[in-house]
Parts: sequence; structure tokens; C-alpha cells
Amino acid sequence: MNFLAHIYLSGDDDEGLMIGNYIGDSVKGRRLSDYPFSIQCGILLHREIDSFTDSHPVYRQSKDRFVPVAGRYAGVVCDVVYDHFLAKNWGGYHSLPLKKYAWRAYGRILKNWFRLPGEMRHFSVNFISKRRLTAYATIDGIRDTLDLMSNGTSLPNCSDDVVNVMIRDYYDLENEFLQFFFEIRRHIDDFKMNF
Repeated sequence: MNFLAHIYLSGDDDEGLMIGNYIGDSVKGRRLSDYPFSIQCGILLHREIDSFTDSHPVYRQSKDRFVPVAGRYAGVVCDVVYDHFLAKNWGGYHSLPLKKYAWRAYGRILKNWFRLPGEMRHFSVNFISKRRLTAYATIDGIRDTLDLMSNGTSLPNCSDDVVNVMIRDYYDLENEFLQFFFEIRRHIDDFKMNF
């Protein structure tokens, strides 16, 4: 799951939980204790989302579609594609329109700027200015997101090939996403009851 799904699965009520989930990939090991409790819970939530996702057979089926074009980065690519289907089906998951929801999330990120790790501050400038949360809603937005990722990470530039696979398998990928997302929402709701 990429940023839209991580932020969404945080829920609406706890800003710290959302921030922790947003920065989860950039906080390793003992650094967890550097943060307030609600952000620590968000970081742990991020790890649980990743663990559940990576081990889920439906997600792995979707991910395998991208192995021929993205190799070991197929999971990263599939996360972005799943955010597309979340954005596409957004009205079924949240009462706020995606654009308003995204601006609320950006506002929370800016409000907690001082809590973001240094690398996340740099990342967040582009994340917000490129309106990445709403960009997931279109195929061109997915292509642009993958291009941005290939410029700033070790992800190879395979956006055209990924989009071709996405278009070819669109119906199957969307159905896989819908099945998976139903299950992860239920799992994460149960997981958050332990906080």
C-alpha cells in the first residue's frame, strides 16, 4: 500500500496516528521511542499494514503481474497501482471528496513538520506540491508518480511498461484490490483496537 492507503487506514480521529503511518518507512528500530505515543502507534500501524499486505495471497497475485516489467520492485509498483484503485473508488470509502481529504492530510503533515524526519521533510515538499494523493486517481497520475519515484529512488524507470500491464489487466487488478482492501480494512480495524 502506498501513501493514500496508509493515510486512509489511519482513520480520521488521531492526527498522530496518521503522521506516524506517513513516516513509517523512514523510522527504523530504536528511533521509535523518539516520538510521542500516538506517532509511535502510527509507525507500528504502518509496519502492520506492510506485513499484512506483503503476506496476503490476493496482493501477491496482483504483484506478480508486475514482476516481468518491474522485477524486484513489483511490490512498490503494485502499492502505487492499489492506491489508484482506492482513489478511483474513493466515494465508497470516505464521505469527504478525495481532493478535500488530501488537503486535510497535507495540512496535518505541515502542522507536524517539526516531527518529520529530515528525509521526509524533503520528500514532503514534492509530495504536497505535486498533489500526489489526488494524482493516483488517473493513469497519467500513476505514470507521473512512478516517474518521480524513479528519479528519486533506485526504482528503474518502467512507468510505461507498468501502465501497459495495468491497462491490460485493469479489471482483474481492480477486483483483486477490492477483495484485498475489504480484508485489510477489517484487519486494521481489529489491530487498532489494541492501542
